[in-house]
Amino acid sequence: IEPAIFARKVIWPGGGIYGSAGYRHMVSYAPDSVLLSAGLFQRWRQFAIMAGYRQPQAISGNDIVPNSTPGAEYNIVYNNRVKEMNYMAECGGTYTFPSGIVLRFYMNSNFDGRNTGEKLTYGGAITIPLQLRR
Repeated sequence: IEPAIFARKVIWPGGGIYGSAGYRHMVSYAPDSVLLSAGLFQRWRQFAIMAGYRQPQAISGNDIVPNSTPGAEYNIVYNNRVKEMNYMAECGGTYTFPSGIVLRFYMNSNFDGRNTGEKLTYGGAITIPLQLRR
């Protein structure tokens, strides 16, 4: 279950700010999470770009701790209740064809955090409008 709110406000011609906030309830043993983002966007004709900040973080859980067993310096104790926090930079863009088809790309990378490793996430999507007729 993941309720969220998304907002976008045009402030200057073709551009402005965006933000979102959400809550992720986990039915498994993983801790629930809060998801936040904020950034800027700009549109030029059929192109649009965005850049911002994203912060997903668990609201409870434990830290990762080193294994204290002698000779196990490179082992860690990591369970599914880890309190993970990510501080991420994100960017993306779209191109809209005259037919209404939209190509999207997206990328983010964490620059800091807690109990997390380095991450680089990227993806894309194609939106094809359906025109239903009677």
